[in-house]
Amino acid sequence: MLEVARQLAHYTLRMRGVGHHEQQVIGATMRYYRMGKGPRLVILLHGLGDSATNWRAVAHGIQQHAEVIIPDLPGFGRSSLPTGDVFWPHRAYRKALVEFLEPWADRQPIIVGNSMGGWLSVQMMLDRPDLCQRAILINPGGVLVPEPEIARETFREFLATADGRVILAKLLHRPPQAIGLLASGIERQMRSPVVQQFLSTIEDADILLPADL
Repeated sequence: MLEVARQLAHYTLRMRGVGHHEQQVIGATMRYYRMGKGPRLVILLHGLGDSATNWRAVAHGIQQHAEVIIPDLPGFGRSSLPTGDVFWPHRAYRKALVEFLEPWADRQPIIVGNSMGGWLSVQMMLDRPDLCQRAILINPGGVLVPEPEIARETFREFLATADGRVILAKLLHRPPQAIGLLASGIERQMRSPVVQQFLSTIEDADILLPADL
């Protein structure tokens, strides 16, 4: 049901005239929506296991004031990994985001990142502060916590063993009434290699330190 919902969201955006484009980044095809107009550019980055279509309400809310770009990170939504890859480690996403943003560096976009998207946004600004004006972080991942190894293992175990209803109930402040319709799809996504292997390859160097923030 989750995939059906995302397909419907995609076709609704296309029927409203929202452009759907693609860009090659380090061997992957990264697809993105482009909508709105204005001198200001806002780029919305989704979280782990998520997709660009979840930003559609936010994008519609700001498209009268700015141009909006909403990418699917490689391996999620409609963006594909290179042939033969079933997942990417964190450093690959970090490099891909830099390549994706380079064509718009002269417009100094505002980056809005949720979860994994916020994590990558901070690291992109550390690597290449010239690529954006600022970042707005929504519940960013990757921030150093006490006993980070235990925290990472607990999170991996939670995503691998919890059912979809539990995952949604933990992730959402107010889970939708139709939560049962989406639960199985969320569960499959969170247990997929692109999510589980990504989590298993996180290194200490990928974690954000207080000094980084």
